[in-house]
Amino acid sequence: MPLNPTNTELSQATMDDEKGLANQLTENIGQAPNAVMVEVTAEAVFSGYEVGFLKLSLIYLGIELALFMTLLESTIVSTSVITITNDVGGYVKSSWLFTSYLLTFGGFPIIWAKASDIAGRKPCLLAAMVFFLVFSGACGAAQTLVQLIMFRWLQGIGAAGIFSLALVFFELIPPSKYAVSMSVTNTVVSLSYLTGPLVGGALTSKGEWRWIFLINIPVIAFAGVVLFLVFPKRLSREPAANRAEESIAQRLRRFDVLGGTMLLGITVPLTTALQQASEGFSFGSGFVWPLLLVTGFFFVGFLTWQWYATTRRTVPEPVFPWRFLVHRASISIILNTFFSGCVMAACTVQIPQRFIVLYSMNPLAAGVRLLPFALMTPVGSVCSAILLDKKLVTPNALLLIGGALQTIGVALFATLTTSRETLPQQYGFQILIGTGIGFVSTATFLLVPIKMEKRDLAVGTGTVAQFRILGGVVALAVVTCISTPHIRDALLEAIPPEQTHAILERLEMIPSLPEDTQAHVRDSFHRGFDLQMTILIGFAAAHIPAGLVMLSKESLPEALRPSMDNDVVAGSGRM
Repeated sequence: MPLNPTNTELSQATMDDEKGLANQLTENIGQAPNAVMVEVTAEAVFSGYEVGFLKLSLIYLGIELALFMTLLESTIVSTSVITITNDVGGYVKSSWLFTSYLLTFGGFPIIWAKASDIAGRKPCLLAAMVFFLVFSGACGAAQTLVQLIMFRWLQGIGAAGIFSLALVFFELIPPSKYAVSMSVTNTVVSLSYLTGPLVGGALTSKGEWRWIFLINIPVIAFAGVVLFLVFPKRLSREPAANRAEESIAQRLRRFDVLGGTMLLGITVPLTTALQQASEGFSFGSGFVWPLLLVTGFFFVGFLTWQWYATTRRTVPEPVFPWRFLVHRASISIILNTFFSGCVMAACTVQIPQRFIVLYSMNPLAAGVRLLPFALMTPVGSVCSAILLDKKLVTPNALLLIGGALQTIGVALFATLTTSRETLPQQYGFQILIGTGIGFVSTATFLLVPIKMEKRDLAVGTGTVAQFRILGGVVALAVVTCISTPHIRDALLEAIPPEQTHAILERLEMIPSLPEDTQAHVRDSFHRGFDLQMTILIGFAAAHIPAGLVMLSKESLPEALRPSMDNDVVAGSGRM
């Protein structure tokens, strides 16, 4: 694919460097063992930039701003939930403030990605931003907890599109810049997790919790205008630009409506069932088991339909190609993304609440004490990019190291007591977990263009985005489902049912209780928090076998050699 002839901003040295990469890859392709590998890898070689430096910078600015705000919304509530529920009530249902957003945030990325394959990147990205902006305003205007939960659900649909399509930079730059660009994006992602609790704590400390949603409006509006003006109507490497002109009806025929519906049919009932269980309903009740049954039905139907649509039909284009489930690399990427999302979401929500409830801190102080975790995630991402760039480690090794660090940190967290003397230890444990998440995040996103086929680039990045968020949804639902009844039973050991219900509705009443009762309440919550961390040990440790999945007999020697070029060629060939 030729360089853009208007790209005068690029230096000759940069272009020579990119041509050298293309030549090196082409030589490796000549030694490929089969024609499929040659075709796939040759298509992946791109030695230039899609647009000039100025436009590329503005596109990055708009995309990263939008991405920052959507991810900010997933953490900003972590230090605001108690203030919100003290205002509108319903602390026992407060997990829905996270889950309702993450439910659609984690359920729609693949759908948005596939839609952009058909309709184009630019219109889908702008549509997602408008959707997110409108319902951010609605969240800020909500008058009841139920209204807020519903608007958060709709807000998450737009956020999913932004998160999925923000990774469009793979189609804007040459392969040699993937690691650096990915580290920048991961830094933005991590900074959003860092500043979310701080911004939420600062705003709610002044009683202005509605601004945690309204703050999105001016930022998203600015980013949308920038992208509308400078983002190309079509990227030369996006599928919509490489097929003949089609009518709207022809484009709609390509969209896998049935697959998208069944995908939502898996995530929505499953998470709702777990949330119902966390509110006290038994798994055998009519509020839980029918939803689990529906989840199983949709899961079997989804897999069957994706196999049929991938192997037996050309229209519609499957929303989740069956080849993702038959290749070791794809399976490993998806599983590692899922487990990393589990640990990140649960820690982001649980750690600030731990500081607020057990140590009587205000939301801002709790957010500040999450800094070691939030700071080390982008640091881990940047360090991993440096290691990859210097060819000191492979993405496969990063997955295993990151998983091990997360497991150690979470396991140590589960051993803590309620004493303030353990605070310095908690910061150290946060550093371990955050660094591990940074390693895994960079490795999984970078492995998408390396290990997956070019035609699956958008769906692959959408899948990584979706399973990362979906992991957070499932983990939050699971730990809440198991720990909330445990906390409730512990409270009932010394507190009447009416008072227990009032405490779970509004935690602000804890300081007004007698000292011995306060001690019992904090001990009950401490047991619940420890149980959540114990559950997370399983999610974190699952990184290890998930990372080993990629190490087949053929790839093991290659994985042990610190060469990114080998990964590019061999990875593309196996797909």
